[in-house]
Amino acid sequence: MENLDKNLISPDRQKTYRNARYKQICKGFISFCADQVIPENMGNEIQWLESLKDQGLSASTIRTYGHAVKSYLLDNRDTTGLTANENIIAEYQIEAEFKSFKLPRVMNRKHREHLVSGEELHEILKHSNLQTRIIIEFLASTGCRVSEMTGIRLSHVRKVRESEFRIRVTGKGSKERVIRINGGLRKRLYKAFPNAMTFLFESSSGKRYTRQGVHDLVKRAGERVSIYGLHPHSFRHFYATFLIDKTGNMDAVSRYLGHSDVATTLGMYYHGKDLTLEELNLDLYGNRGKKRSTANA
Repeated sequence: MENLDKNLISPDRQKTYRNARYKQICKGFISFCADQVIPENMGNEIQWLESLKDQGLSASTIRTYGHAVKSYLLDNRDTTGLTANENIIAEYQIEAEFKSFKLPRVMNRKHREHLVSGEELHEILKHSNLQTRIIIEFLASTGCRVSEMTGIRLSHVRKVRESEFRIRVTGKGSKERVIRINGGLRKRLYKAFPNAMTFLFESSSGKRYTRQGVHDLVKRAGERVSIYGLHPHSFRHFYATFLIDKTGNMDAVSRYLGHSDVATTLGMYYHGKDLTLEELNLDLYGNRGKKRSTANA
């Protein structure tokens, strides 16, 4: 371990570890390994990455740390006495070890710049026509992907009670899950799309809404209130954050959204309490909510 620490700051490693942050990351990993029962053994990388999750570090930070340490280990592995094939195998083992840990994906800049606040959602709904308003309301109150929403057939909608309807949707990888809407939204759907015969969302001519059509519709809705580049997926981010703040149950929210990994939900879809409707005293239908007692918050 001492040799690893020396190599970290040797002159021929300066190109790879040229800034203080990378040195700090790798030294932190070395310290972690030194505290383990079997230091420098394969497997410490995964334990270390898991410990970063437990510390509550963001997805982007964990990815940065993971890539830094993987480069460090590849750059500092002992190749003494190894044949060319053995060297390739050793490198492969390090790569495979990190691949076994699913590094959280990071939301790209495009989506990060266009997160929707509760106040913005209120303005968007207020300045949209009936069909656009209901489509956006549906996205924001279910967390559906556009491809899921446009694929919903009327036969997929099941009434549980007057106040609750359950809808079967097919997500990525043809995985099915169930989402819920309230009775009020179901009535507004009937009003907005009275001629729907096969799909829940159909135009007045009886044609199913396309993914691109919804993208264009949402983009124009944003532009009407000076929000440019608005994307339907922004409402999925909005809903995920709202639901996590409301329930505090990351696992349940991840399953509801159809994610295979909680890290995806945390890393890409959670943006803090500033997006919740409750704190802004708004609801999805454009009405001001009643003031809530801070004692019950």
